[in-house]
Amino acid sequence: MSEPLLQLGSAANWRSVYQQMHRANPSRRRGYIPIAPIQIPILFESHILAAAAESEFARDHWWLGYRLKMLIDVPGSDFLDFAAYEVAIPVNRGGTLIRLPKLAPQFRLRAEVPFWHEEMLITIYEYTGPYSDSTEALIEERTDLIRVDLARIEQRLN
Repeated sequence: MSEPLLQLGSAANWRSVYQQMHRANPSRRRGYIPIAPIQIPILFESHILAAAAESEFARDHWWLGYRLKMLIDVPGSDFLDFAAYEVAIPVNRGGTLIRLPKLAPQFRLRAEVPFWHEEMLITIYEYTGPYSDSTEALIEERTDLIRVDLARIEQRLN
């Protein structure tokens, strides 16, 4: 299977697409009403993302910040979005690099914060840089070698 060849180290290849603080609503009965699922209001095309979760109220032993779900539209399904892939984003542990499967050319994301969090800062970056895969690079490299060999053969024939 081919592997992607990306330029992840350049800040110019990343675009900040979402950063927002979400808070639970206060409740007299239960202390607070958990944060509802968050539909990220962007249609994504890049399948390489970076995401982070931050909360100043998270306890040290809490690992999960939120679940990020890839949603695809299936034609003929009354425009319902289907959860196609899911990634767990840790809280207060830096960013997570995400490589989503290419199941559809465009997709949406939904973040689902566990009930125990009272607040969550959700940050998402989209990779916008060049994208190729190792198979393409190998073909290009072999093609260049063949061209050199052909030029040598042509030179000998002439």
